[in-house]
Amino acid sequence: MKKITSIDICRKSHLPEKGWLQACFHCYSITGRTFDYTTIRKFNNIFKISVYLCPSCQRKLKNNVLKYYFFTLDCNNYIERNYIKI
Repeated sequence: MKKITSIDICRKSHLPEKGWLQACFHCYSITGRTFDYTTIRKFNNIFKISVYLCPSCQRKLKNNVLKYYFFTLDCNNYIERNYIKI
């Protein structure tokens, strides 16, 4: 049986870890917005990864391919260091 695990990625802040407001992964501003970043399948585990990203950063990354590329590298490195070996 497959096990589904949800992982929310954000930056460290003064906010509680289990709260619905967190620091934006890109600019550290406080936001409640997330977007589905990726789904990783490893053996019988499925990891659904969401990233906290404020509306301003979402627009910046949507309009600039190079910024989005570096953002994905940063996200992948963070996931690999803290959660799952990709």
